[in-house]
Amino acid sequence: MLVVTRKKNQVIVIGDNIVIKVIDIIDGEYVKIGVEAPKSVSIHRLEVFDTIVKENKAGQHDPITLNKTVLNELGKLFKNRAGAENKKDEETMQNKIEK
Repeated sequence: MLVVTRKKNQVIVIGDNIVIKVIDIIDGEYVKIGVEAPKSVSIHRLEVFDTIVKENKAGQHDPITLNKTVLNELGKLFKNRAGAENKKDEETMQNKIEK
């Protein structure tokens, strides 16, 4: 880990395209920084980053289990749709018979 000392308005450059600037020092305890980086670079506070990682891990599923779940739900959808169409066909036939 590189440790540097910076004063207000001083800058640190990372690579060719990331600039970190000390914006303000508040009560000698907090440092307000600004970060300039390409949009393709994600910038998060550590606690936010940890939450994102945790949620991403929780959202991951075994692909085989996920595929089975998706296929089962699609099967139900098509079965229900086919059942509704068959019911409409039966009602149409019944109406024709009754007339």
